[in-house]
Amino acid sequence: MSAIYKLSIQGIRSFDSNERETIEFGKPLTLIVGTNGSGKTTIIECLKYATTGDLPPNSKGGAFVHDPKITGEKDVRAQVKLAFTGANDVNMIVTRNIQLLVKKTTSTFKTLEGQLVALNKGDRTTLCSRAAELDQQVPLYMGVPKAILDYVIFCHQEDSLWPLSEPSNLKKKFDEIFQAMKFTKALDNLKVIRKEMAVDIKLLKQSVEHLKVDRDRSRSTKINIANLEKRVETYQKQVQEVDRQLDEITDKSDKLFKSNQEFQQVLSKMDGLRNSRSSLQAQIARLEGTTELLDLPREKLEDLVTNFSAALKEKETVVEQLQNQMREKRQGLDEARNSYNELISIKGGLEARQETHFGHKKQLKALVEDLRHKKIVHSDAIASELNEYVDTSMKALEATSLESGKEIEKLKRQIMDLESSRVKQEQQLIYCKKDKDKLLQELDSFKSKFGEMADIENDLAKEKDSLKNYEARLGGKDGDQEINDLTSQIKNENGRILLLENDLEKIQRELLKLNEQADLNAKFSLLKKNLTIKDEELKHCSIKLSEDSRAQTWNIRPTLDLELEFKRFYLKLQKDSTSLTREHNNLAQGVAERQFIYDSSKKKLEELQAKIETLHRKVEDGLPENCTIEDYDELLKEAEESYRVAVENLKMHKTTLEFNLKALEVAKSSNCCYLCQRSFGNDQEQSKLLVELQSRTNTKYEETLMAILKEEEEYLASLRKLERDFSLVKSLSDSKRSVEQEQNRTSSNLTEQKETLSDSAKRLGEVTDDLQYVEKILRPIVDNILRLREDTKALNGDFKEVSDELSVVNGVGGNLKTAEELQVEQKRVSSAIRDSRKQLEEWQEAKEKKSRELSNLIGLIREKNFRIHDFEKKISEKTNLASSIKDNENSLSHIDSLIESGSSSLKTISNRVVDLKADLTHKASHALTREKEERKNLDFLREKRDIFTRLTSDIHEFETVYALRIQSIGEELSRANGLVISLSQKLETGIKDIEAQNRQINDSSNEKKNLKLNIDLADLRTELTQIDFELSNLNIQNAEAQRDEYQQESNHLRSLFEKLSSDNAGRLGEIKQLQNQIHSLFAQLKSDYSDVDNTYQREWVKLQTKTLVTDDIEVYSKALDSAIMKYHSLKMQDINRIIDELWKRTYSGTDVDTIKIKSDEVTNSMRGKTYNYRVVMYKQDAELDMRGRCSAGQKVLASIIIRLALSETFGVNCGVIALDEPTTNLDEENIESLAKSLNNIIEFRRHQKNFQLIVITHDEKFLRYMGAAEFADHFYKVKRDDRQKSQIEWVDINRAIS
Repeated sequence: MSAIYKLSIQGIRSFDSNERETIEFGKPLTLIVGTNGSGKTTIIECLKYATTGDLPPNSKGGAFVHDPKITGEKDVRAQVKLAFTGANDVNMIVTRNIQLLVKKTTSTFKTLEGQLVALNKGDRTTLCSRAAELDQQVPLYMGVPKAILDYVIFCHQEDSLWPLSEPSNLKKKFDEIFQAMKFTKALDNLKVIRKEMAVDIKLLKQSVEHLKVDRDRSRSTKINIANLEKRVETYQKQVQEVDRQLDEITDKSDKLFKSNQEFQQVLSKMDGLRNSRSSLQAQIARLEGTTELLDLPREKLEDLVTNFSAALKEKETVVEQLQNQMREKRQGLDEARNSYNELISIKGGLEARQETHFGHKKQLKALVEDLRHKKIVHSDAIASELNEYVDTSMKALEATSLESGKEIEKLKRQIMDLESSRVKQEQQLIYCKKDKDKLLQELDSFKSKFGEMADIENDLAKEKDSLKNYEARLGGKDGDQEINDLTSQIKNENGRILLLENDLEKIQRELLKLNEQADLNAKFSLLKKNLTIKDEELKHCSIKLSEDSRAQTWNIRPTLDLELEFKRFYLKLQKDSTSLTREHNNLAQGVAERQFIYDSSKKKLEELQAKIETLHRKVEDGLPENCTIEDYDELLKEAEESYRVAVENLKMHKTTLEFNLKALEVAKSSNCCYLCQRSFGNDQEQSKLLVELQSRTNTKYEETLMAILKEEEEYLASLRKLERDFSLVKSLSDSKRSVEQEQNRTSSNLTEQKETLSDSAKRLGEVTDDLQYVEKILRPIVDNILRLREDTKALNGDFKEVSDELSVVNGVGGNLKTAEELQVEQKRVSSAIRDSRKQLEEWQEAKEKKSRELSNLIGLIREKNFRIHDFEKKISEKTNLASSIKDNENSLSHIDSLIESGSSSLKTISNRVVDLKADLTHKASHALTREKEERKNLDFLREKRDIFTRLTSDIHEFETVYALRIQSIGEELSRANGLVISLSQKLETGIKDIEAQNRQINDSSNEKKNLKLNIDLADLRTELTQIDFELSNLNIQNAEAQRDEYQQESNHLRSLFEKLSSDNAGRLGEIKQLQNQIHSLFAQLKSDYSDVDNTYQREWVKLQTKTLVTDDIEVYSKALDSAIMKYHSLKMQDINRIIDELWKRTYSGTDVDTIKIKSDEVTNSMRGKTYNYRVVMYKQDAELDMRGRCSAGQKVLASIIIRLALSETFGVNCGVIALDEPTTNLDEENIESLAKSLNNIIEFRRHQKNFQLIVITHDEKFLRYMGAAEFADHFYKVKRDDRQKSQIEWVDINRAIS
């Protein structure tokens, strides 16, 4: 609860700027007295300024500060310091500093930095110092809104009667108190958000619809793709089937080929031998015809060849040495030529650079002339001038951008200010129009009532004449004694009723006092009840635990050590469960691992077996018929030997063929024998040799040998392809045996571990069952017992504390009545009052019966008086109506002028906004154009600068690096050319020497050739004899029959293969076409419908989310609007309840029963629901507007009560309220009545912990009237000293009042 306890003032208004005046505030009443003009109101102003930062009315410009002219100073500094207790019970001090500087012709008022300090247990903490932060933080720490501080707590004297002000002012203040604008703004923001989201939802709906169409098309395309893929898959299956058939045909062909290898080998061998025989015969005949036959043994011929070889070798060595020398010379010549070519290339490059250099000079000259022509450069320092121009252009561009940005920002700020002014003007027009409509309604009502009172004066005259007649008739009669006795009895009974009412009021005060302890009494009863309930629950849980069979078995009983015993047992169970679970998991893991190993080995064994069988079949299929996989090594060796023989035969044939071709070429070109180098004697001899050599160079036999070699090579390759599979079969067989052994070992271990796991699972299940029973059954019971024990212990402590506190409040051994007893006594007194009133009514009835005649006459007179009084009142109302009509008409004219001026101002502002926006667009466009021009100029200058820099650099590089090189390259070329010519001449001389040596070697080798030809002839005759022997041993007839059968079967398989291949090619073409269609559809999906499903899903989710958010915002808006209405209704009920209670307790008159604040709901399509407020008074259930119908005292009292009610409703944390000159414009009777009312209010509220009433008055008698001595022992007197400075003086209230 917040409260203020000290205020110091320095330099404010009439308070001295050099001395500080202090005032301390007490509870429940603080009195401040002083003559008019002494500075009393300044205290209220300082309190308001310290808490809110708002200056008093009409005090801007330095009027709030002590006048410097009085002190003769140019600089006056003022300070207001307020010490208060915050809502969080922390002592705080707020300090505000202001300054007034006086110059020759003007004065300057400044708000300086202040300080908000928190004092907590001797520690000082500065929370903030800026004035704006103080304005926000101080109300928060006081726990009360700023509007309550302004209009309720520290209300200025000039605004103290604001609750009975004009409706617009009243509405403004109540809207601020209820913070209506904040909630209205929140609702407006929600409407704007909903509107924006509605646009987004509309766009999202369109997007979702388009995406849905795309998604459907995408799905249709995917279905087409799936259908096409099915067709492709069907065709592929057919192709695979045909491929399988083709493979079968190929296998059959391979098998057919392998099965007919024998006759092929025989026929091939026969053809080869025949061709070899023919070739040998031809060679022998050719050699016999061209060679000088020597009848010498082969060994003798070889010795002769060896002797010739030694002589030729010496000559060849000399030739080889010469060739090496020539090779070195040729290498030197190549190096010289390469060097010469490189120099020519370098020279070409340098000449190209020279041409480029001349071009760069021309470009540079043209660039400089262009820059001088455009007056960009003037001196020879072109690079520096260009850099300066670039820097200048960059700075100009930045300055242009900055200048245009400032102008645009200035225009934007002006537009924002005008928009704000337009909104305020529109709001003011709305208020004015509402006030106008209300005034028109009131004016129509006033005129209607005024018309009804046109003849009221004549009716009044008639009633007065009738009254005179009745009074004349009554004057002749006397009162009866019995009526007087009844009157005496009625008076006595009224006195008794008054005593009873005093007793009732005393009982109510005691009840009120007791209500202050209601929380304590209620707490006492509640604690006692809760203690009984907890004891019963504890007893029930203890019995339940004691009767549990398992708990008995485990020795768990509801003793004092229950928690410790239960925790020990529970921890033991958990440990057992954890260890068994760990053991079980380890066993299960072991079993799972063994099972996995067993299953893996079994699966691996099956896979190995399948692979072995597959490889077995593959290897056997690749072997010839009737051959097993065990025969593979032997077959491979035989195939390798056959292939080697075929290769050697082909090599031998090629050697013979090459010799014959060379001999044929020599015979044709040189007309001599190639072997013996002997010339032919005549053409016939040459012709005969040519025919023989041509017959021996026939290629048909070579083709047969090559076909045999190819067949042998293919057969060997097919066997070698199976080598990897054969090795794999062996390794897989070994792996299979090791896996079988591992599987047998794992199977035996797995059976043992499963049995162990079963036993572990059984033990674990038992412990788990016990643990679950403890957790689900016993633990809740034990926890309840322990919790109930703790609760009972805490309740006993609280019960003892409350009992002790009640003993302190009621006194030791005190016997105060309880609330129930007081309520019973209250009912008894109320019943007695009702009985007395009933008796009083009976006596009144008897009195009326006894004096009926007089009563009737008096009644007629009273009725006439009442009617006369009513007529007079109506005449007064008629006068008031006329005045009100005139006031309303004046107000209407004033409001019309305001509306007209406001509309005109609004139109002017709108036009100004349009003009400024157009100006903003123009300036933005102009700024953009200027910036583009500046940037274009900058780019031009940068480009020219870069070109100039590049050209200058290239020219400098050529002149410093390549110019000298051009001069030296010519001399190097001349030297290289001379070296090339010299080496070429030496090389030609060496070549001639080698040719002479070669001619000598050729002459010597002719004799050697003749010897070799004789040796070759002897070898050929031996080989021919061997071939004839082999031909005689071949089975040729059987091989030819087998060849015919093979050709017939091979033709059949070939025709079938071609037919299937043709069909397959058609299907493959169809597949290709379908795949192209699929590819095209996929490309369409990727380009047109890429990620359309996810995009549609995201957009759909966004749409649903935004729709739900919009619905939620609508629901929240309605809920917020409803909550605002409910909050307003509840607050108004609280306010009116407090007002009614205070009015009935304080107002002593009988003309007004009570007062209330009426809030009339007004619906506005723009702003939603708002309220208009008015203060009404009730008399005999009749409701009347209080404004204009109440006295000055009623107005003051009503304003105070309303401010008290608002403070209690909205400022729960702050019970301070200040009354500044509440007796202004009141007569003596109203002053006394107001004083008594304030006495009642203080008496009624003094027990409130934070209630503080501050009364500021100039009338000391007012203190006596309100019985101030009951609530305070002193007051503060504000007076002026001899220097006319305000001073605050502490005065004993008893001495002053007496």
